[in-house]
Amino acid sequence: STYRVEPVKKFTSMPVEKIIKRVMNAALKNETYNELKCIKLCHSISTEIRNRQVKQFNFSRYKYICLVTISEKRFSEVRFSSRCLWDPKVDNYAYYRFENRDLVAFGAVYACYYE
Repeated sequence: STYRVEPVKKFTSMPVEKIIKRVMNAALKNETYNELKCIKLCHSISTEIRNRQVKQFNFSRYKYICLVTISEKRFSEVRFSSRCLWDPKVDNYAYYRFENRDLVAFGAVYACYYE
């Protein structure tokens, strides 16, 4: 153990947001809302985002939480919020909101530095 309290390469949200956007747009652009299918889509999209993100960037010693939520688009508003307890100097997040005619989706990656 090195007991490093600062990351060698700090997590930055911009490149991760691009990955979330690319993955979600590719997976959802022609989709219609189907509850059972969306359950599987949430799992596959979050797995692909996490795997691409971890492999492509060398953010050392970070733990990742990847969440994807898909909701049917109706005539009401959809809001998503989250709260976390973390160190704002080293922890960060990235997110993207997707919307088409039938559904609304929200993808987020939370990066927590592991000392």
